[in-house]
Amino acid sequence: QLNDDSSGNVDENVLGTITSNGIAVTPDGSVTISGTPYDTVVLSAPSGQSVSEFEQSSLSQLAKLTASDAELDDIFGNSVSISSDGSTAIVSAAGESNSSGAAYIFTRSGTTWTEQQKIQASDAEEDDNFGNSVSISADGNTVIIGAPFEDADNISGSGAAYIFTRSGGVWTEQQKIYPLGRNLFIRSLENFGWSVSINGTGDTAIVSTKRNDEGANDAGATYIFTRSGGVWTEQAQIFSTDIEPNDRFGNSVSISNDGNTAIIGAPSEDTIELESGAAYIFTRSGTTWTEQQ
Repeated sequence: QLNDDSSGNVDENVLGTITSNGIAVTPDGSVTISGTPYDTVVLSAPSGQSVSEFEQSSLSQLAKLTASDAELDDIFGNSVSISSDGSTAIVSAAGESNSSGAAYIFTRSGTTWTEQQKIQASDAEEDDNFGNSVSISADGNTVIIGAPFEDADNISGSGAAYIFTRSGGVWTEQQKIYPLGRNLFIRSLENFGWSVSINGTGDTAIVSTKRNDEGANDAGATYIFTRSGGVWTEQAQIFSTDIEPNDRFGNSVSISNDGNTAIIGAPSEDTIELESGAAYIFTRSGTTWTEQQ
C-alpha cells in the first residue's frame, strides 16, 4: 500500500513505487500495463520495440483504463496482467465493495480498449481482498485471482484462489481452489492466494500463502495446481530446502509459459544478512517439483 499520513492523504512521492504485481509486459516487450493503486492503469507501447531499449519518456500512452463503476478506495490497479498478444488485460480492484474485491477484463480492438466484464467471486464477502493478485494465460482465456482473506471452509483468513474462463465474450467462474485435507488450525490466517501465476496454456498455476506454519512459523509455502478436463487439483506443495521462520517464502511467485519452471520470492530469508532475501527456482519433471537453485 502507498504511504499515507495520519489524515489519510496519499503521499504522492511514492506513487509509482509499486510491487511487481502492478506491472506486466507482453513477451515481445511491445505493450506494458502498469497499475497504480488509488489511481488508474496505463498501457504503453514503445513503438513496437522492447521496453528495455527506451527511456520512460520515450513510451507512448495507448490508453488509461478506469472501471465503469469506480468508487473511492477500490484500489483499482492493485494487480494487473496482460495476454501475450496484448489484446486482453485483467486489472484488479481489491478494495471494491468493502474489500470483497473485484477484477475487470479489458479487451483491445485496434487502438481502443473496452471493459469486457467485471468479475467477482460467486461467494464474495467483505474483506476477502479478491484481486490481491491476478494472472492471465497467454491466450487470454483463463485467469486466476487470489483472495487471501476469504474464509474457505469457514476457516478465518485461510484464503482461496478463483479460476475464471472465457467462452465467446463471457467470463465464468470455473472453480474455487484451496488446499484440502490439511490441519484446520494451520490453515487459519494462512492467506492462501496472496500471490498467483498461471502458465501460458492456462492449465498449471502456482499459488502462495502469506504465512504457513507447517514447515516453520510464518515461513510461507506455495502450491501447484493443474487442470484436467476442466477440473483443478493440487499437484504439489513446495517449501524451500532451507526453510526458516519468517522467510515469507511465496511473497511473490511466477511460473513459466510451459508451466515447468517457477520462481518464488522469499524477501525475509537470511541469505547474506538478516532478511536480505532470496529467490528460489523450482522445476517440474513429470509431477515432481524440485528446487534447482
